[in-house]
Amino acid sequence: MNYVIKKVLNSSVVLVSDNENNEFILLGKGIGYGKKPGESIDQSASNQMFVPVENTKSKQFEELMDDIPIDILTITQEIIVGRKSFWSVSSIKVYTWF
Repeated sequence: MNYVIKKVLNSSVVLVSDNENNEFILLGKGIGYGKKPGESIDQSASNQMFVPVENTKSKQFEELMDDIPIDILTITQEIIVGRKSFWSVSSIKVYTWF
């Protein structure tokens, strides 16, 4: 599905909208690099999508993303993706606190 970029938060996070003007936040390595508001972007399987519950939540998330260094976001994403793939191949039932 194609989305229109509303704001580039940093090189790995963009705020987008669909054809019904619903807002989403896409997270992916380099997804926002060199992009400008108004450009079309495809949400591929390698990107993560976050759907804000309310528009005010979207604005709060946007402000938070502006304050987090890109290195921290990149490392966090790699940890989450790595953890998912590690536990998905395991036959052991895992209980987590989060």
